[in-house]
Amino acid sequence: MRSQDRNMRKPTLRHREDRREIRREGRREEQQEGEEPSTPMSPLNRGLVNPFRYKDHELPVRKPGPTNDPPPPKKTTTPPIPPAPSTPAPPADDPEPPRLQKSVEETIRLDRWFLTRFSIDNPYEGLQQEFTSLQRDPWMEDTVDDSPFLEQQIGDENVKQYKCYGQYVPSIYRTPGFIACEGPNGKSVFDFWMLIYREKIERIFSVNFPFEERLHHDGDPVDKPVVKETVQYWPMVPGAVFYFMPFKITCITSVLKYAPNVLSHDNSNVVYRVSRLMVEMDNPMKMTTEGMSEEEPNDSSWHEELAPQNNPNGEKHEVTHVCYLRWPDGRVPMPWPQGRDTYKDAGCRLVDIMLEELSSESETPIVIHCHAGIGRTGVAIALLMALEQFHETKGTNIKGLVTYLRCYRPRSVMNHWQYAYINVLFAQKLLRAGHISETIGGHKSQDLLDKVWDQMEAIIDRVNAKYDSFLTYFYEIGVKV
Repeated sequence: MRSQDRNMRKPTLRHREDRREIRREGRREEQQEGEEPSTPMSPLNRGLVNPFRYKDHELPVRKPGPTNDPPPPKKTTTPPIPPAPSTPAPPADDPEPPRLQKSVEETIRLDRWFLTRFSIDNPYEGLQQEFTSLQRDPWMEDTVDDSPFLEQQIGDENVKQYKCYGQYVPSIYRTPGFIACEGPNGKSVFDFWMLIYREKIERIFSVNFPFEERLHHDGDPVDKPVVKETVQYWPMVPGAVFYFMPFKITCITSVLKYAPNVLSHDNSNVVYRVSRLMVEMDNPMKMTTEGMSEEEPNDSSWHEELAPQNNPNGEKHEVTHVCYLRWPDGRVPMPWPQGRDTYKDAGCRLVDIMLEELSSESETPIVIHCHAGIGRTGVAIALLMALEQFHETKGTNIKGLVTYLRCYRPRSVMNHWQYAYINVLFAQKLLRAGHISETIGGHKSQDLLDKVWDQMEAIIDRVNAKYDSFLTYFYEIGVKV
């Protein structure tokens, strides 16, 4: 009976329109009560001024000091209506586990969190032990059934699972959330674009590339140094068109960049590519059984649902695709150019890229994928959720966020250096933006963080030496690096 209840609660995106209407109704009622409209939740999803933005040529923005102004008088008006939840509440007979809710809602004041993580004798070892405690959590063993892969409706009764194995990670607040999935391969690329088209996804963040060296090889790494396990699923030349029937993907613009406001003029400083794509239905009757196995439904309702008469306006939409090129499998973003950059600077640039390039008024989730959609994908989602949590509460609880993330995408964040990276990069970004004081508890904040950066860099160097696997080839730009 419990498994049937779980199947009824599958967190597909079919409730998105209901959630939008709930949010709009809540804002209208707030205005009727005399309250100002609630501010959108996050700079990432609402296009607000980014409080974390920092450029190397600018000074950090410091918090204003205390003032002698009297405190504002307390309001005696009717309390505002609480914000609507971002996801439908679970049924009363099967409530959300209290440990999960507690782990997410209980945030730690920023200065206390910073001292307890970074002022101890061996901060990296402390973060490693914290990650190990997450690995031993017995409650996590039962989460796979509660986070099914996304499905699409076929006709009135049948459903079909997307082969890209996407899982929806709802936001803790009222932002659209995320979809974590595998990188598209020859068997799943059709379903990947079906997911993008059906759910009107407008933002894709790819942290892998079709040609990349894997952390764990199948075979001798000397004989098999480069593994192509994902396909080139989007066009990168303006005007170029890719067809994955019945979908037509057209490249509108595509540029190589080093940072959000810095274009790459040569191959030596390429960090990521931003492409604007147009996704549309094209000749859907050519679909037939392409992309389906024999066991999957193949009735007329499948074709009728995709037929042109159901899209009289030729429905299509734009997608912003960001492909980050300098993030090796199982590790963290590498400094680039090598010898002139650091893990610290590369990480802060990664946060700027995500906040600037993925910022949008869209109310659809952000699709994030790497190869398996677990390690690098988990790090990216956890970082964005941590920044959003700080934006809302002025506190943080990264351990609780990773626990929450794993409930919807099991095994997210693969290893202890990725977990330490989330913590130290979050602290580094807030320090540069002026939200963490330069001195806390008699310690220089940057000195404490540099200690962790140095330890993590030494560990990653040992990992690279052990597996002899690194990003050494980029098919896109055609050069050895």
